[in-house]
Amino acid sequence: MKRSSSKIWVHFKKKGDCSAECRHCFKSVKSSGNTTNLILHIKRNHPSLLEKQKTPNSVPSTSKMCTKNPVDPPPLKRKNNPEEERFIISSQASGSTSTEHSQASVPDADLTVPVPIADAFLKVRAMKSGGDAAAKITQSIIYMICKDCEPFRIVERKGFRRILKTLAPQYSIPDRTTLKRYVEEKYKALSHLIKLKLEGKTVTLTTDIWTDLQVRSYLSLTVHYFDESSNKMVSNDLAAVHLEENHTGELISKELLELCHQWNINKDDVLVVVSDNASSSVTSIT
Repeated sequence: MKRSSSKIWVHFKKKGDCSAECRHCFKSVKSSGNTTNLILHIKRNHPSLLEKQKTPNSVPSTSKMCTKNPVDPPPLKRKNNPEEERFIISSQASGSTSTEHSQASVPDADLTVPVPIADAFLKVRAMKSGGDAAAKITQSIIYMICKDCEPFRIVERKGFRRILKTLAPQYSIPDRTTLKRYVEEKYKALSHLIKLKLEGKTVTLTTDIWTDLQVRSYLSLTVHYFDESSNKMVSNDLAAVHLEENHTGELISKELLELCHQWNINKDDVLVVVSDNASSSVTSIT
């Protein structure tokens, strides 16, 4: 299958000839030689991603259109099968004698209807790699690592693994190499969406230079703008660039212009740039 030029591929990574992996939930989606299933997956699971990016191959939504993925197997519905559900005492039992006998002979604990085998298999399948439940847990781990600046090796720590095994015994914990790949794929997809939002938009920038414990200097850049889709102000941390040379005003100015170019920020669209009062920072902005 030749890779389509459709913009929907921004959200997917090609796997083989007939499937692709979602960059957001890492679920494998069968493409079947076209992008219909890919578009349906984004519409069903990540609809907010299509607010800014309109795909040319979008499937028209009609009142009679089937919204279920034709490739995925239909969900198994729970049925009142007498072979699966035992000791169901009906309120319309014929004869008080048989009802009293049932209540007397069956302990209260046995009145609980057991989980049908079909539901149990659905839960197991959801926890497997690519399942909905497994994808949610993986997304939460990625969020924790990015939000709390945790190292990828946290998934190899005994305490962390014990928590997950206690809460979700059937979940397969990804190793740090796999997790790093997931974060990189997530970054590619989200950065593309942010670039689309920033294109031609009036913004405000904040920048700062900070030093870590190893005395390495970094230049950070944050953009602030009004998002029409959510009707609120939004801030995005765009970059933290390592400054290998002495951070002079000329060097800082060059780095800032390069970052603005990478993120589709036009120099004329920058309303204000806020920084500290260091001489090099002031020189780079002015």
